[in-house]
Amino acid sequence: VASREALAFFESEDIRNDDNDELVVSKKKYQAIIGGHLHGYNEPSDAKYLFRAFTASNDQPWPNNKKDFQSVSTQLADRLHTLLLDCWTALLMVDKRSDNTTTTPKRLKRDLSSRNGCPLDYFLYHGTTTNAYMNNCSEHVDRGVLICICLSNVPGLEILQNNGKWVCPEEILKENDEAGSLVCILAGQQLNDMLLSKNGSRRNDADSIPPCIHRVRNSLPQKRLSITYEWRCSNV
Repeated sequence: VASREALAFFESEDIRNDDNDELVVSKKKYQAIIGGHLHGYNEPSDAKYLFRAFTASNDQPWPNNKKDFQSVSTQLADRLHTLLLDCWTALLMVDKRSDNTTTTPKRLKRDLSSRNGCPLDYFLYHGTTTNAYMNNCSEHVDRGVLICICLSNVPGLEILQNNGKWVCPEEILKENDEAGSLVCILAGQQLNDMLLSKNGSRRNDADSIPPCIHRVRNSLPQKRLSITYEWRCSNV
């Protein structure tokens, strides 16, 4: 449902004046910079559109004529946030390197249930088969704790493995037609920082979980909608 609403927004026509082709209403109307952070619509490159939703923010701009977009986005962010917190709890439980007294650091507890500062991103990649050098999304790591990527039926997400080779989870799942109903959870930079710190002191580097290096392949056969949710903590 969220995918359908996002596509409807991205593919809606900007309104122009018939007499002089002057742009009257643009999707850029639904854009704001708040606290130095982008909220709403953006065109980060020629390869894609972006709608970034901080669903817990009262200042988040939403299309006035697409109330369902706001509603389903808020519900999706809630579900993905809960999923990432469950993963965080599981990581603590299986961390055998920690003693029995290890718990979530006190400075983080107030961040765990809060979605403030956690972006839900909709990326629409235009897709091209003629320009293999189109820079869709270069290899990078995300700064948050955990990142949830909703997989697409149009393969494009690539993850760097320890052996130095790239793997596309959507390509692996393509034959079973399962990709569109699954998510991929990645480690971010803040997770590594949290596991390397205990009571304010540095732990052994063996305790780290390196942030996941990932990208979107440059050649896409068709348009690709990607939905990501990033859990960020302000107190790391």
